[in-house]
Amino acid sequence: MCFQVLFLSAKQFAHSSNGDCSTGPAFKSSASKFSGSKYSSESSGESSGGFTLIELVLVILVVSALVYLGFRNSSSAQFWKRQGAIRELNETMRFLFHQAIADRSFYEIEFDLEKSTYKVGVLRPEPGADDRLQEVAQDAGNITLELNAFLNPSYGESYTVIPPPNFPSMGEPRQLPDGLTIEAVYTPTGWIRRSEKKKARMRFSPRGFAEFTVLHLLMGGEQEMTLVNNPFTGLTQLHPGFKDYEWTFAEKKK
Repeated sequence: MCFQVLFLSAKQFAHSSNGDCSTGPAFKSSASKFSGSKYSSESSGESSGGFTLIELVLVILVVSALVYLGFRNSSSAQFWKRQGAIRELNETMRFLFHQAIADRSFYEIEFDLEKSTYKVGVLRPEPGADDRLQEVAQDAGNITLELNAFLNPSYGESYTVIPPPNFPSMGEPRQLPDGLTIEAVYTPTGWIRRSEKKKARMRFSPRGFAEFTVLHLLMGGEQEMTLVNNPFTGLTQLHPGFKDYEWTFAEKKK
């Protein structure tokens, strides 16, 4: 008889007078309680705490920023930053040696020892002034003319230095990182020390010649290095310690 009740309508089931089916209302009440508990469980699940995608992204960004700041201030990061600056200076000297030939122009690196900066310029003779410097670039004579032009103070007195037209950004002063300084520069005109608060210049000729230059670099306040160039090839070498070189026409003295 109870199995037949399942096919009755809800109204008939509620008015059923059969005693054997008195458990029907209890079953209905139990189902109602079950449905209510299920609904309550789902509702509580939706309101439970959790991280949204935006919150996770913000946390990752903050953690990444902290890690970056910590690494940047570490001694290891400073070391590689200084090494990168030395490599960049090295490559700049080599680049200008070949670029002077390609542009048929005199290039120059100006070292500001006091501020630990350097910048690149192009030498341009002033209109109506002494143009002997430009004549040296066009002359097909012996390389000794180049040497005389660099060693003779009268050359280059009537020219101006402008930023490289093809590389204007190189005309801006390039700041060396903290802990890396230029202590001294040697050119054919002699030594210039940082304590003198002067500027030193290294020139590159369009005929494939550069001024012999020696740079004394100090990294981290204790590591001494010497950067020296070959005037005829444009190649540079980095040596440990401060080493004094002097260039003569036929040999290099240590």
